[in-house]
This record gives sequence, C-alpha cells and structure tokens, in this order.
Amino acid sequence: MLFEYVVTEFDELGIHPVDDPVCGARYGAHDLVDQLWVRINDGLERSPGQRQYMRLTKRPQTHRVRRAIDETQLTGQFAVSKHSEAGKIITTGAFYDLDFSNQDDVQGIVAGSVFNEKVTVDQLALGHQGSQNLDFRICQLGPQGRVDYQSRNIVHGTHYPLRKIQGQLGLATLLNYWIYQDNIAMSTLTKSYMTGEGSGQLLYETIGNCLDRIVEENSDSPALIVPFQDVRWTYREFQTKVDQLAAGLISLGIETGDRVGIWGPNSYEWVLTQFATARIGAIMVCINPAYRLFELEYVMNKVECKAIISAERFKSSEYLQMLNTLAPEIATCEPGYLRADTLPHLTTVIRMGEGHSPGMFNFDEVCELGGKQAEQRLAEFRTELGPDDAINIQFTSGTTGSPKGATLTHCNILNNGYNAGLGMRFTPGDKLCMPVPLYHCFGMVLGVLACVTTGAAIVLPSPVYDPVSTLKTVEEEQCTALHGVPTMFVTELDHPDFESFDVSSLHTGIIAGAPCPEELMKRIIADMHMDKVLIAYGQTELSPVNHMTLPEDTLENRTQTVGRPIPYIEVKIVDANDRVVPIGEQGEICTRGYSVMKGYWNDEEKTAETIIDGWLHSGDLGTMNEHGYVRITGRIKDMIIRGGENIYPREIEEFLFTHPDIREVQVFGVEDMKMGEEVCAWIRLRKGSSVTPDDIRDFCKGQISHFKIPRYVRFVEDFPMTVTGKVRKVEMRAMMAEELRGAA
Repeated sequence: MLFEYVVTEFDELGIHPVDDPVCGARYGAHDLVDQLWVRINDGLERSPGQRQYMRLTKRPQTHRVRRAIDETQLTGQFAVSKHSEAGKIITTGAFYDLDFSNQDDVQGIVAGSVFNEKVTVDQLALGHQGSQNLDFRICQLGPQGRVDYQSRNIVHGTHYPLRKIQGQLGLATLLNYWIYQDNIAMSTLTKSYMTGEGSGQLLYETIGNCLDRIVEENSDSPALIVPFQDVRWTYREFQTKVDQLAAGLISLGIETGDRVGIWGPNSYEWVLTQFATARIGAIMVCINPAYRLFELEYVMNKVECKAIISAERFKSSEYLQMLNTLAPEIATCEPGYLRADTLPHLTTVIRMGEGHSPGMFNFDEVCELGGKQAEQRLAEFRTELGPDDAINIQFTSGTTGSPKGATLTHCNILNNGYNAGLGMRFTPGDKLCMPVPLYHCFGMVLGVLACVTTGAAIVLPSPVYDPVSTLKTVEEEQCTALHGVPTMFVTELDHPDFESFDVSSLHTGIIAGAPCPEELMKRIIADMHMDKVLIAYGQTELSPVNHMTLPEDTLENRTQTVGRPIPYIEVKIVDANDRVVPIGEQGEICTRGYSVMKGYWNDEEKTAETIIDGWLHSGDLGTMNEHGYVRITGRIKDMIIRGGENIYPREIEEFLFTHPDIREVQVFGVEDMKMGEEVCAWIRLRKGSSVTPDDIRDFCKGQISHFKIPRYVRFVEDFPMTVTGKVRKVEMRAMMAEELRGAA
C-alpha cells in the first residue's frame, strides 16, 4: 500500500528559527517519515520565533482527503530534518517558499502545494546533504480537481533543484514513491518468492513513440552531450538527428526486421543508431568493441547482418581493417552492393568519422540521403511497429562455447530503462555521466533509456572508460548521476588527482557488474557525494535488471544484497526440483515478467533450456530474506566476472583447443583485488611441446577479446577429478588461490 501526506492540523510553536520543527521519524531499517511539519507564512505579524505550522500526517492513499486549510491562498515554507532516536536534531534542511492552494477532494493524490508561476524553479530544493528527500508529483488539474497530466519530479537533498515543471500549474504532493519499507513492515515473506511493487502502468509503446512523447514534454531540455565530439543537443535536436539517420537507412533498403550491426566505442553515432534502427523496426546487433576476427565473423553470420555501422579504429582495434580482412570484396564493390564469401548476408558497410573508404558509405552522408519517399515511409513506421517487436540483439558468451544472441523487444528494454530511471529518481534536470560501454545493456538500457524515458540528459565522457575524463566531465557538466562497475569507482577514487575535481553535483547512479564492498560504498557516498547510489543485478537475458536497491535502503542492504525485485517482476528461488525454497535457503534465482527476452536468436534448444514455463533460469545461486532482499551466493554456470565483463570459460576453452600444442585445457576464475576475478587456464600440452605461457597469450591476441585472455597460465600433467571422472574446478581454484597468496 502506498501512503500520502495529508494536512491534519495547524499549530503554533514558539521555537528558535534554527530549531524549526520537522518530521518526527524513526530511522530504522523499515521506518519511514510519519509526520511532516510545514511552516505557514500567512502575512500575520508575530514575535520572533513564533511561526505557524501545519502538520502533514501519513495516511493510506485510498482515503479521500479534504484539505484542512482555509480558502485563502497561503505562502509557506517546508523543512525536513533527521532525528536521532532521542529526538535530537542532527541536520536541518533549508526553507524555501511554496504556494498552497485550496483544491478539494483530489482522490489518489495528496492535496498539497500548488507552485505559483512566479516562483522560480531554483527555489525548489532541499537544503543540503543529509536532508530527507521528498517525492514531488507534479500534476495539471482539470475541472473539479480531476488530474489531466502527471509526471514525477524528485527534489533531492543535495542542492538539486526541480528545474522544470510540467503544466501551467502543478500540484506538489508530499509522498514517497516505491515505498517498499512500508510494505515490508506490514507483511513478511515465508517463501522465496516475491513480485516487485510498482505504481502506475508499464510503458507499452515503441522506443520511437516514447522518444516523440518525451520530446513534446522536454523539447528544449538537454538530451545528449558528448564533449569529445563537440555534441550538445536538446531533445528536439536529437529527435531531428535520429529521424535523419532513420530516413537515410530506409533509402539504403533497411527495413523492419533487418539486422544492423553497430561496432565501435561510445560515440554520438552509437546513440543515434540505437534510436534510428528502433524507429524503423530494424534490429540493432551490439558487437563488442573488443571483438577480434574469430568473434566478429561468428556473430555477423549467426544473425545474418545485412548492414554494419563501424568506427574506423580505436587504440589497437582496427575495425575497418578487420572488416576488409574478413571480406576483401569490400574494397572493390559499390557501396551497398557487397557480396562477400565469408560474410554472405552483409550488403552495406557504413563507416563513422569524417573519412571515406572504398565500398563503404560515410555515416554523416547517410544522414543526408533521406528524401520525401523515405520520410513518408518513416511516418508509417510510427503506427506499424509494436512494443513486442524484437529491437535488439545482445550477445552473451555461451556455456557451450559460442556466444548466444539474446533477443530483446521495445517493451523489454524500454521499461527496464524506465524503472532504472525511476529508481534513481531522474527528472529532466538530471545529467547522467555514463562511462560504461554502450554495446552492453548497462550502457544502452540503464544509461541511455533510463535518461530518455525520464527526460534526463545522457553525457558520454570518453570513447572508452578513462577515470580522468569521467571526473572532469562530472565537474564541467555538473552531472548529478554516475554509472560504473566497482573497479571504475576504485580507479576514480584512487586517482592521485581525485581531490582536484569538484564532484559535489553527484547524488545518485548505479553500480553493477560485480559486488560492491562495503568500504568502497562508504567512500563513494562520502567522497563522491553519491548517497543515493543504487546496486543493480540481472543478466542480459533480463534486459538486464531484475533486482535493484533503492536510495532509502540501508548500507548493509546496498552492499550485502542486490536489492529486491524491480516493479512488476516476479522472482523465485528454487531447488533442483524447481520447488520454491523457504526463506534463507539457497537455490537458483528465476525470473518472470516483462523483462524476459524473446529468446536466443535462431537457437530454440538453448532458449528452451533457459526459459521454462515463462521463468528464466539464471544459473545464479542466491538466498532471499523475509523482506525480499536477495544475496548472490554462487553460480551454477561456471561464469567468470572480470571488471564487469561476463566471461564463460567454455568459450575460451574451445578457442584454446585450436592451438596445435594444447591437448586439454580447463579455464576458471581466480579472485583479484582490482578486477574481481581474473582468467586462469590450466593446460595439458602434447608431448614434445615447448610453448610458454606468453606463447599462449600471444596466440589469443587479435582473436579473442583482451579481457578473455588468461592472465594466469599453468601447464599441468593432470587435472583433479571426481570419482565419476568430472574435472574439479573448485579444487583447481583453491590451489591457485593458495599459490597466489604465497607469491604475494
């Protein structure tokens, strides 16, 4: 049940201004604010320290409430402070002017404060870090108090202003959104099953139609900022650029359902491609920028890519050169008419950057190709496409060697991004600094779509992660949110110049990809001001998040658990017989809901193994407590997580088997302080072989991604085995851990 704050009474208190009354809340694990005092300035003369207050009390949202203030419009101020258990004020929020109206009988929304048009938006902020946050829901009222429009805007406790108010007048309601703690207090779980609570409806629309809607609401708000490419677009400008690229792709013969690869580091071209392909119903195929020839050929042919949009190069990756190596026919063909033996489905190559290459289109030129016919066709797509259409293929490494293409829909990723944005309390005034890669769901969903669905701004600090660029961008752009895996935050905090950067504008963001140690979380909160940072957990097949913490969660829950199921998602933990286990008992984490992928592209067998009766089986082991918080305890699938990258040993093993001197190989992960885990390979060589560990690593370079290349290589005579002949990787991992401890 949701709760709202309602006016219950007035009172006059003679206190010193420094000690203005506040909400009398208990701050336990499951407590919320019970009362809020709002100071009223009605123009009456009072002696110093004498002020009038109205008390707002928490009541169930189902109650119809009649305002308890008089017919006169009053000007008021509010403050929120945190109390100790003894009731002593620890911190006190600043006061800012609001206007109160006299709307009656507004059901489902607390009758609160109407923002006067004369009030500047910069006034709407809580005082300082440490203040309790309030959720302001802005509504435009129709006749008889009917709500015609509403959007969520959150006033944050770190000098963050509500920069834009939707509608001519807005009803500011004092309520908590996603009040999980209240639900916990009212009932506890007895079995490891929970459905995430939500408020309102899922977004059942296409990505293109969502963009159009957001543009109408926030046309002049910043949408995409890419300093290293000198890009700074409003939502209206971004929409125009998207439509230009979409029309250009149509003119090249790209239609609904066609697969279009995107290959390169973070860039504005990447983001435009994400939305342009969605606009026309083409399926964007995310290709890892670290891929080499072996991997590129496989994924391109697996999904039968018709076109690819590629960067020229970045660092050691010569993208166009690799494409020409796989398909030498590119150099002699007319652009758009490629016929290659190795990549038989590929017809069109589009290169990013200012240069031109034989057999390829230039990205910017494609944006100028659209004519009236393409524009007309583009308009038709707005009604032809559906939310359940496939829109994206994300490759995840397979347990049996070859990568699998998780196929995701508009509805999948749009809502996952939207719920991430709501979890971070995003508004059109927020700016997300996003150094994580766009090819991964973390970037394109929890980053890009979290921003676009809430009207916030996307800020790309660099093509690939760089701690200095990230910190500099946060400072210069006054970013309010920052994403990253734990290792990213470590390199930022430990950078020798960290103290020289002003990152005080930050207050939220997401940490994902690996568990966040408690001490690191404390540093992120204290030194980076990210007191509302969230932990997210899931997998690519779930678009990608199924669990997330919230800003109100305790430090323990944000470090020892991965949170609770996100809204509208069912989660259960089951034993080997698929029975839900009791609270606290370990089992496999399974998920059902809107976020579950359509399936693996062209792989019904693997899809059926993973999705059973609508439930996606994660392969991860965990426990659920009585309040729905989940702890990850292990993995059924022997996956390695290195710096946020998911690595499946079998894929590396099968590649190493191609080495002529390798007889057998076992790959597993070993703990690493910096990366979380590192790749280790135990190898049985053929007789007479004289290869070295460096020879093995050199064999991998240019063929598999750098993060998959084993850091540790050991040559052994035999592997530890069970009595049934199964390799004991657990024992191998323990032996390596002991060896590395001894070496340290």
